[in-house]
Order: sequence, then structure tokens, then C-alpha cells
Amino acid sequence: GTMYAAMLALVWFPPSGLTYPTAPLVVTAIAAFVIGEVMMHPISATARAALHCYVIDEEETRSFGGVGSSRAPQALSRLAEDHRDYETSEGQRRCCCFPRG
Repeated sequence: GTMYAAMLALVWFPPSGLTYPTAPLVVTAIAAFVIGEVMMHPISATARAALHCYVIDEEETRSFGGVGSSRAPQALSRLAEDHRDYETSEGQRRCCCFPRG
């Protein structure tokens, strides 16, 4: 979206002296990437930490003979249960994007 908006701005309102829009578009792409990464980092770190805590809680519950997680919110437990079929025979979880093999 950012590149499209920048291209439209350069086509509709061309600055004087600009012969090719390549350089401004490259700068726009780099700036958009950096801003996107900076904005998404806290969200991805939080999601990773939440899943890490869920797995630790699940392992602790299993060590005491329970099933699932004892402290996780119901929505997170439901999400994990919905994706339980992505577990391998060794108990490791695999990515849902790849076919079974």
C-alpha cells in the first residue's frame, strides 16, 4: 500500500527535476519496512512470550498428571486444542503451513 501511494503521489504530483521515480520509491520501501518492523516487534515479542508461557504451563500440568494448561485463558487453550493435530508422533509441534509428511 505504501509503495502504491508513493507511486501515485509521484505520478500525480511529479517534483521538478525528477526523471525516474526509482530512487524515491526505493527510499519509501526501505522506510516502510523499517517502520513496519519497529511497529510489529512488540506485538510479535508479546505473542511469542504468551505461547512460551502456555507451553511451560502445559508441561507443568502434565508433570502433575493433568491434561492441557491449568492457568491459560479459555480462548488460548481453545486455539491450542484446535491446532493439536499439527503435533508429530514424537509430541513435537510442526508448522501448520506445511503438509503432513
